[in-house]
Amino acid sequence: MSEQFGFDFGDAAARAFALDEPGTWLDPEYTVEQYRAMFAKGTDAVQRIAGPARPLFARGLALAGDELEKMVERCDEDDEPRHLWRVTCKPTDDEFDAFVAHCRAMVGSVFDGIEYKVRDEDGCVATAAMYVRDVGTLIAWRWSETNRAIDFQPWRDSFFLDSYRDGIHAIEAPYSTWGHAYCADKLANSNDGIASVPTFVVNGREYINDGGFSRGSYRECEGWSFTAFSDWQGATFSYRSQCRAWDNGSLERGDRRGLVVRVRGQLCVLDGAVKVYDTQATDAVWQADDADDVETDDETDIGEEEETLEEEIAA
Repeated sequence: MSEQFGFDFGDAAARAFALDEPGTWLDPEYTVEQYRAMFAKGTDAVQRIAGPARPLFARGLALAGDELEKMVERCDEDDEPRHLWRVTCKPTDDEFDAFVAHCRAMVGSVFDGIEYKVRDEDGCVATAAMYVRDVGTLIAWRWSETNRAIDFQPWRDSFFLDSYRDGIHAIEAPYSTWGHAYCADKLANSNDGIASVPTFVVNGREYINDGGFSRGSYRECEGWSFTAFSDWQGATFSYRSQCRAWDNGSLERGDRRGLVVRVRGQLCVLDGAVKVYDTQATDAVWQADDADDVETDDETDIGEEEETLEEEIAA
């Protein structure tokens, strides 16, 4: 991202953005008979898998079959497509470590019908996944050294899609520089309107803090950069319309690109994210300036043209 001078964002501001097809980011639904056919096919296909993942895939398929029968017992068997309940393989520590190491070693390898992907997010979740055609996906989550799991999905998980989180740039900065700019509540309360939001500055660029994660003295947030509304190329959203895009699967949940906000009275669009973190944060490291609320909360006079624009964004 380029250096920012006021509302001059440079050439990096004009990046095209497009929604995916509805359903892209949602787990699929199948009928009971379709699930049973998938599990039977997967049981045959799992025999071709080599390495530490094979017993985990076999266990995942067996557990998925058990969960399906529990669903049938509780919900009856019909022809309606349904989501499969969560299937967790409950690996031992050695199995978990071996699977993650295998995924790391195989990332970038080219195999017919097999994919690997790893995403590291320091201080937060680390994720490693393996997909095998006709079998499904094993996806390992590590929230901490003692809190981790491996889930099985009998399809190619959306983790393998291109995500705004892939390769996200991490910036270490004192919590005092960005904690006070939290504005998730302002975004949510804007509903179908446009929120006036505070910003924080890191490395010469302004960002919006829409919430984050903390554990002990560790704090992090997603810092969203923004561009002038007139420079944005793509779909635009209000808070509510973006939530609807998440719900229908045309936009990855958490992806804020396209959200229209007002910064110091100027219409802007969120266009990209960085991760901002502090490993030695405390809860009382900043004192709010009296001007903070005045700058972001005071109503800005809106002309008829901008009122019409807000209605179009909400729609």
